[in-house]
Amino acid sequence: MDPLNKRLKRYSDKDTKSKIHRALGEIFQLQGNDTEAIKHFETALKLNPRIGVKRALDNLKKTD
Repeated sequence: MDPLNKRLKRYSDKDTKSKIHRALGEIFQLQGNDTEAIKHFETALKLNPRIGVKRALDNLKKTD
């Protein structure tokens, strides 16, 4: 995940950042770290409301 975190600092456009946050959220979700997954999905959604994480975010919030 470190390379993705470095990319967050490198890129400034919202589209790229939203994709990186989505990827981080998916990684944390697969690892079972729902708190971090929610954080990254929420950030991705704020940057791009059409990023496609709303359903996953809602499901995580139900189980959290």
